Amino acid sequence: MKKRKSFYLALCLMLSSSVMFGAGEKRLSEGANSNSFNAALIPNGNIINGNNISFKGVFCGEDNLIENNFCNDTITNIKEDIAVLGKNPLTNISGKETTINNNSLESQKEETNSNKELIDAVKNELSKYLKISGYVMGRGIFCDSKTNYGGFDIRFFRFIGSGNITNDFSYRFQMEFAGNPRLLDAWLMWKKYDSFSIKTGQMKRPFSLESPISPILIGVAEYSIITTKLAGFTDRVGEHSGGNRDGGIIFAGDFIKPNKRNLFHYEVGVFNGVGINKKDDNNFKDIVGSLYFVPTKDFRIGGGAWFGKYGPKGSEVDRKRWNVGTKYDSKNFFFLSEYTSSVGGIVNNENAAKKTDGWYVLAGTPFVKNVKGFIKYEGYRDNKEWNSLQTRYHFGLNWDLHKNIMLQIAYYYTDERAKRTNYNTAVGQFVFRF
Repeated sequence: MKKRKSFYLALCLMLSSSVMFGAGEKRLSEGANSNSFNAALIPNGNIINGNNISFKGVFCGEDNLIENNFCNDTITNIKEDIAVLGKNPLTNISGKETTINNNSLESQKEETNSNKELIDAVKNELSKYLKISGYVMGRGIFCDSKTNYGGFDIRFFRFIGSGNITNDFSYRFQMEFAGNPRLLDAWLMWKKYDSFSIKTGQMKRPFSLESPISPILIGVAEYSIITTKLAGFTDRVGEHSGGNRDGGIIFAGDFIKPNKRNLFHYEVGVFNGVGINKKDDNNFKDIVGSLYFVPTKDFRIGGGAWFGKYGPKGSEVDRKRWNVGTKYDSKNFFFLSEYTSSVGGIVNNENAAKKTDGWYVLAGTPFVKNVKGFIKYEGYRDNKEWNSLQTRYHFGLNWDLHKNIMLQIAYYYTDERAKRTNYNTAVGQFVFRF
């Protein structure tokens, strides 16, 4: 009989141990009597009291083998009571309903939320003074032209900083790291009044509606020929590539406000006339300006003019241009069209044509979710004669894979009448914005 008691005692202890070490996720229920264990469970399942492992109370079996220390709960009830301890380490157990003190957790949450609000407030305040952005564009070109072999490259890698110094002063700088690293924009603007502002530094000249549009948003992968050749991108006069940027000063503003918006926008600037990151090399300054009628926030129509000379002193050529254009940009439709005429030669090329002109029409619309389609027709005449006409027909798709990721696919067919040649070009571009 003594052996049998020892056997049952050992069995009860093993069962109780398995219960303790297998504790689950329920709260400890009410009803355990005064002889139930008083301890706390740590994550590895050990029962502790203070710093020493201990056990108070002996679990009973069906035969009442240990009369003095038995409780009336069964092993099943003990399992239910202990099942709460798996997820909540150091939960106090006392024979009454166990309560978990969440004050420290709530305090930590409040402190975390308070810190987050402080960080957000600092970020918002700093963003008024400095906002960092930029984008990277990788490109692949496939062309059957005899002079353009296509290939792969990093077309743009731009880093941009902008912000407000005060309510009246703002600034912007932009660096290009693809190819030859260079400074593109660096200007400061005073903007106290809607009708009159002053911007000075290196910036885009106010000529052409297409010129101010970011290269990742032009729809068909390439700027128009007239924007490239007659708006200072890779200008036909011989100016190096600079995206229509130059050092100078611009006066701009809006006026005539019958309701809540101004009907006219103007910009007039004085520039060196040599392009970016270069000192002036003659005694002339270029005057460039534009005026647009803006009856709605989506629509504008107007034109611009450019009067200047390009080239080193003694070898200057004229650069006299004018253009007209219209733009409509809404959520569901985009339209852009311009005509530009130019008078002026090419530096170090006395035989170059003195008169040129060109035009384009671009339209686009979304047709499935996150995808916009564009079509474009353009023409350019290098000597303002039809026998020099170069035409291009474009089709493009812009797919927003993410708010900061875009895939652009474009195709265009080029016909060069003067060279009696035509060719096809396919372009794929992958854009990441930050």
